[in-house]
Amino acid sequence: MVGTSYRIRGHIFTTANADLAQILREKNDTPVYFREHENAVWLMETSLDYSRFYLMDASNTFYDLREFEVESKYPKREIVRPLIEQFSLELQRIFGLTVQQDSKYRQIRMVQKLTP
Repeated sequence: MVGTSYRIRGHIFTTANADLAQILREKNDTPVYFREHENAVWLMETSLDYSRFYLMDASNTFYDLREFEVESKYPKREIVRPLIEQFSLELQRIFGLTVQQDSKYRQIRMVQKLTP
């Protein structure tokens, strides 16, 4: 199997005191915006992925996946977890999305087993 993937990233943040924001600015993977703006607190990172996987045979069969991922970036998970849960429920309600834990590869393998 071989494939391609396209990704769009987004960030969800709030404003708070400078001490709280400083904790996040010290992390190496923090985007520049959050390091430069003292009262912007990075809560979550989102990504929207579109992937197409092709079987490596003569069938020209392909499988498409669309995935929206939400990842906590705030160090105190007990604070951001309810926000992620609420955000996920709203995405499910508005867009009809489903929650899954499987990797893209595993999802494709599962679809292959269901396809005659």
